[in-house]
Amino acid sequence: MPSTPDRGSDSSPLERGLAALKQKQYRQAIALLEPVAASQPDHTARLKAKMALVKAYDRAGQSDRAIALCETLTRHPSEKVRTRATQILEQLRRRQPPVSTGFVPFDPTLQPPKVESTANRQPPPPPPKPTPTPPKTDENPPVYVRLQKQQGQPTFAPPTTEEEPAPAETVESEPQPPVADVTPPRHEWKQAGRAAIGWRRLGKLKLTRFRIEQFLTVFVLLWLSPRLVEFLLETTNHILRQLPFVKPIQFFYRDPSRWVYLTLGILFVASPWLLDALLKFCYGQQVFPRTQLLQSSQEASRILQTYCRNRNWKFPALRVLPTAAPIAMTYGCWPRFVRICVSQGLLDTLTEDELAAIYAREIASVGNWDFLAMSFATVLTQIPYLIYCQFADWGENDFDRLQRDSLPRWVPDFAPSLLKPPAKIFRFLAFPISAAAYGIYQILRFPALWVSRRRVYYNDRLACNLTGNPNGLTRALSKMAVGMAAAIAAEGKTDTLLEGFDLLTPVGYRQAMTLGSLARGGDFESLFIWDLQNPHRKWLEIPNSHPALGDRLLILSYYAQFWKLDQELNLESPAPSKSRGDREKLAIQGAPYFGLPAGVAIGLAVWLMGAIFGLIGFWQLEWLFGDRWILYGCIPIGCSLGIFLRNNAFFPEIKPAKTAIDPDLRELFCDPRTLPIDSKPICVQGELIGRGGIDNIMGQDLILKTAGGLVRLHYVPPFTPLANFWLKSPHPKDLIGRPVKVTGWWRRGATPWIDVERLQSVEKRLELYGGHPLWSVILAIAIALWGASLISRGGF
Repeated sequence: MPSTPDRGSDSSPLERGLAALKQKQYRQAIALLEPVAASQPDHTARLKAKMALVKAYDRAGQSDRAIALCETLTRHPSEKVRTRATQILEQLRRRQPPVSTGFVPFDPTLQPPKVESTANRQPPPPPPKPTPTPPKTDENPPVYVRLQKQQGQPTFAPPTTEEEPAPAETVESEPQPPVADVTPPRHEWKQAGRAAIGWRRLGKLKLTRFRIEQFLTVFVLLWLSPRLVEFLLETTNHILRQLPFVKPIQFFYRDPSRWVYLTLGILFVASPWLLDALLKFCYGQQVFPRTQLLQSSQEASRILQTYCRNRNWKFPALRVLPTAAPIAMTYGCWPRFVRICVSQGLLDTLTEDELAAIYAREIASVGNWDFLAMSFATVLTQIPYLIYCQFADWGENDFDRLQRDSLPRWVPDFAPSLLKPPAKIFRFLAFPISAAAYGIYQILRFPALWVSRRRVYYNDRLACNLTGNPNGLTRALSKMAVGMAAAIAAEGKTDTLLEGFDLLTPVGYRQAMTLGSLARGGDFESLFIWDLQNPHRKWLEIPNSHPALGDRLLILSYYAQFWKLDQELNLESPAPSKSRGDREKLAIQGAPYFGLPAGVAIGLAVWLMGAIFGLIGFWQLEWLFGDRWILYGCIPIGCSLGIFLRNNAFFPEIKPAKTAIDPDLRELFCDPRTLPIDSKPICVQGELIGRGGIDNIMGQDLILKTAGGLVRLHYVPPFTPLANFWLKSPHPKDLIGRPVKVTGWWRRGATPWIDVERLQSVEKRLELYGGHPLWSVILAIAIALWGASLISRGGF
């Protein structure tokens, strides 16, 4: 029975042929498209039919006819068509035997909604020419204008995608890092199919528990916020009391709860416009017209329109960000005011059906109502994050401008010398303010992590129900991970956009960093071995904003099996196997945290002893029973004991004979039984990248770029963390952009990292030692002394 066309009611031979092609009825498609391809010489329908015929011939096993038709298209008057046809022709000739790879018309405005999209939707770059200089574009074009379609040139240089390799001249003209290029080889996707029209829906999930979790998240944030504000105000007055000639501010002694709640309510109601303004002025966000969405993905536009019409919602406002990292996010205070924002990198990276899957999961967050909690958490955390970024920028750049004496001409000549001392003081103050704001950002972010991890499963499921394309969503999420890693490697740092809006994105930048950089053509599945087989991965995900990507893709493969589709990635979930050794390692790994309930148990035991002494008449120790400060003090003491217990196993001595020199990061990454407690001494060379100013003063963004991939570094100064705030103290950020050698302990948790024991430049100009083991002991002693003080003096 012939299938109904996917859009409109047009029953022309071209539409019927394209519909038959989508339903894999290749011979019928050939019969319908061949007459159209023989029509008027310059008609767009004829070109569209010819391009679709290439796919139909190839899928029908008539590769010779596909090659012959491609050869005619290589002589087409349009340079774009010639370039595209040449590339497809090379693919057809190279495959022995022919493999199914679909063909997408060169002009996206000529193509119908695709079910199977096999080539990148983006037009390829022009073929190599004698000069690598690209043609100039018009001044200040909108970021959403697809210059690839108009001038054969992207708006900005996106990261190399898996579908289309960059021209040889582009690769040669790019500046090469001094150590290694971590751009992974292309992965050849299977282009597994999607459910047929009228597919049976996945069953509905019960959302009651999820709603309660969202409510509790907002409740905790509302409870925590005034306490943090009150603590900051009291700390400020305490500092002012220690200073001469300064009095504490009496207003800071008042209870700030009412004003905090009022402010948070206003922020949430105004969150769509506030986040719009923030993204516009800080990151260049622009409006993304629906006409451009239609050109990028007609299916995405149709899904949004149908979903909103069925619920009597206003069509969401569309936005686009001019960044190469492929991201998407949804925010708003109510469905009527929701915004769906994507990056130009996402539009350039994904094909039409993959883009539709991402838009479907974004509107799914509105349908599941989790966007409310995430929008509230995001707008709340943006307050300290903006303070962190702004003070870092002021302290760094304003001081540098004074150092260069680059003030306006009207400023007197003696002004720089007068302004430099205050600028130095301001820069010194910017250090702790920026670091403290970043710490508050992390504290406020933590209560939202549970819902952030949970919501992605619900949104993925609803997106599959809307599109019937779990394989397309699998490709989209995987490509986003690869694209994020490529963007971080190309930019040489983690963009604050990726970090600040991490709660809203489909894939977390931390999990994408190493995973995406380790991607290899033809062996993508092995990267998810740890995600699927480690029995303790759920515990290790607690500090992360997103669950393990392998778990998500495995569930998507189950959806594909539900519709009896081939799976894009062959992922299997092994039977859970937990050995006694695994439980012991997990116990040592979590000893500081398990020490908290252990401390409660110690305190209760002391209470019990006091009660027993009272019963036997030993009144001198009867006071131990019921003293709550004994219980409070035993809790940090238990945590301290846990740190002591873990320290030796966590930081074993690094001996040259047992140190792995430049090991295969992929092999370490994929070891399924590894926990962070499995400390592997390694020595790795690479280029140190990351943010290079005050915004990296605590080592938040230290990344080692190696020949194998990207990996985060954790660094603590050897003497005191306060050395970070000493202007003349050596710091890892001084080595940003240089080849370095890192010696330390490899950790594999939900995301991998290296605890730095020694960091030295290859030129041997600077050598830094880490103080992780020492400060672990100092921290344990400090916590134990604090607990003892609580018990002795009965108060905080």
